[in-house]
Amino acid sequence: GVFSEPLKETLVMVQQLDKNMSNLRTWLSRIEGELSKPVVYSICHGDEIQRKLAEQQVRSTDHLHSEHMGSVLLGQDKKSL
Repeated sequence: GVFSEPLKETLVMVQQLDKNMSNLRTWLSRIEGELSKPVVYSICHGDEIQRKLAEQQVRSTDHLHSEHMGSVLLGQDKKSL
């Protein structure tokens, strides 16, 4: 009846939220693993420093991804749901 459509929409949103939470847990576990590793320089020269800088930029991209995931999970980005 009148309530079936909103209930279906709510169920879809809850399922999407569950999927997003699972993805976020996977991502967080990977990031925690990366952060637990010490930064070690095998040789201290420009190429090594540039490589470490590139790795840090990837982590920054991951951080932006986490902010997006957070907004999705908080319902601020309803287009993604």
